[in-house]
Amino acid sequence: MIFTDKLNIHTVLRFTACMIILCGLVFVPVKAAEASELSGGGGAAVIGSIDGIGYSARLYNAENGLPTSDANIVFSSSDGFILIGGNSGLIRYDGTSFERQSSVGGITGVNTIFEDSKGRLWIGSGDNGITCLNKGESMHFSYNEGLLSSSVHAICEDGYGNILIGTTHGIYLIDADLNLNFLNDGRTSGEYIVNLCADGSGTVYGNTKEGSVFRIRDLQVTDYYSPYDLACGFIASLSPGPENSGAVWLGNSNGILCRGSFDDGFADLEYFYLSYYSDVTDETGTTLIPETEPIKHIGYMAGTVWVTTDRRIFYLNSEKDFVRLENIPMNNAINSMAEDFEGNLWFSSSSQGVMKIVANKFLDVTDRAECSLSEQIPDLK
Repeated sequence: MIFTDKLNIHTVLRFTACMIILCGLVFVPVKAAEASELSGGGGAAVIGSIDGIGYSARLYNAENGLPTSDANIVFSSSDGFILIGGNSGLIRYDGTSFERQSSVGGITGVNTIFEDSKGRLWIGSGDNGITCLNKGESMHFSYNEGLLSSSVHAICEDGYGNILIGTTHGIYLIDADLNLNFLNDGRTSGEYIVNLCADGSGTVYGNTKEGSVFRIRDLQVTDYYSPYDLACGFIASLSPGPENSGAVWLGNSNGILCRGSFDDGFADLEYFYLSYYSDVTDETGTTLIPETEPIKHIGYMAGTVWVTTDRRIFYLNSEKDFVRLENIPMNNAINSMAEDFEGNLWFSSSSQGVMKIVANKFLDVTDRAECSLSEQIPDLK
């Protein structure tokens, strides 16, 4: 299960035949100046679950409506808004315009956003703790309330309604009565918590900046694995699978994605290699150089798994291979993803703003031609 960009003779012959046939066809543009969005969503269009539908991507930054080009997180709320957190604060998109939200209540530089089962929004700041927004009111937790680290990077909710907070100095929790407490465990205390997420049963999983992973049940760290305990090495990102059975996806620092389970101590790992090739040209000609990047984010959208590195986006297709998204405007500092209520996909970048992928009526004509030629060209291998 390896993804590459390397061309082979089969690809070249197929492309050549496509071009010959296309010379006699009326040209259909692959892209339009303003593509019409269709129902079904950009996610379904990308993975091909809607026949005859293409997709387009649009980048929003400081030059075309977004107040700033830095975005640390993009989040889709249950009331239909897209929320964008960046160094300049919180921005809300209503489908028409972007509006910067008030910093009253402690919302400054935003690292992460979470919505709990009660519909409350929790905003994690890079230097000012965490703020809870609920029906027009806000509550702020920082040093004065006992939060020893005001740099919050992860928020989630367990099966009992407790809000768990990942900081640069361990894990804190806010209970149903809004009391703040420290989750005291020698393995996570003082650790830089990169990620916290829960499965459908309310079991919490997380990983640290040092590459360790852990599981939390009943407010206890029941399992903890350092990079030296795992065959897949230093873990940079983590996400639970939809099975609610202890299974998780692990992304390491070398561009390798693993799927395993806490229940068996990750004894049976499945590996997926997200490799690709770059063209390097010198006086001797063009050489394809393999590259890898740390996996930064793992998510579940449009019914499948999505993965981002710093510069690239992949999705898991029906053949269980990871496919790289091509010809998109976002290609640097990619850090989060979200799916809105219409099924459109959103990605954020700390240097390029946010990107929206929608379905439209335009298809890639080379793909269409290749499909029509599949029975005419021998399958050379």
